[in-house]
Amino acid sequence: MHTLAREGVISRDSLLDGCRRRFLLGGDAIELRFFTRLHESLAPTEAEITAHATTYLRLLPTAPGPVAELALTHLRRLPALDPADVVEALEALLFRRETGLVRAGLSWLAAVLRASPALADTLTPALTPTFGHPTRSVQERAVRLLLRHATHLTPATATTLRQAAAPLDDDLHTHLTTTLTRA
Repeated sequence: MHTLAREGVISRDSLLDGCRRRFLLGGDAIELRFFTRLHESLAPTEAEITAHATTYLRLLPTAPGPVAELALTHLRRLPALDPADVVEALEALLFRRETGLVRAGLSWLAAVLRASPALADTLTPALTPTFGHPTRSVQERAVRLLLRHATHLTPATATTLRQAAAPLDDDLHTHLTTTLTRA
């Protein structure tokens, strides 16, 4: 297929659209493996990803891990992704149970906040699903990330995050709520 696209027999756009449509139909990782490989072999450009950013966002909450990873990888490449779309993407990723995807979402959030600390008040509420994540290292990482950017939070956001912290392990809960009370 990739060769046919390269030779112009089949348009790249048609192949990429077909992959995205197939991803949206769902299925397990094995059923989607061919489409995942085809999509990646076509190496979509930034412009092609930007034009279909909404589709990639829709894949994050429920697609099998390899498809969600593919979507995340391409969305992270977009320099001008709207903060509301970043929030949507983070909420979709951070509620998942797959530790790898959650960690990838936390890494993305950390990178965005390093580049734009002023977005902390907008983006950090997306962390709340991680407070109940079954993996302690995910909880710890989320708390560290939040505390690193606590000075950029409004009192209302700090209150919301303190109230959402109940599922955290006791020591993390105490540390987070104490720090956010002072913020």
